[in-house]
Amino acid sequence: MPATVVKPLIANLLKASISAGRNVPPAVIRAAIQIEYGSVAELAKRKNISPDLLYAAISRPQPSGNKIIADALGCTLHRLWPLWFTSTGRRVRAASNANTGSEKAARGRQKAVSA
Repeated sequence: MPATVVKPLIANLLKASISAGRNVPPAVIRAAIQIEYGSVAELAKRKNISPDLLYAAISRPQPSGNKIIADALGCTLHRLWPLWFTSTGRRVRAASNANTGSEKAARGRQKAVSA
């Protein structure tokens, strides 16, 4: 498919994902990078970073890699990954689970003391 057809198609996919309030699918992000830079590896080379950082950032939160991708595509972090980043660019943290971390350890200690 010619680039004149693909570029608007990718732009429409980005807009559709963004307006739906969900993270843009990794395949759409990869395609947008390929159109603008030729490949993810080429973008990494231009930014003088490891391509592994960008590949990881496409599919999971990696703030420094996500920022590079967002800047390269002319978007904000929140527009590409609204489930991972706030509108101010801060990382969204998962709600704490009552059965994890220090509370779980405290219950373990409590059981040992009462036994």
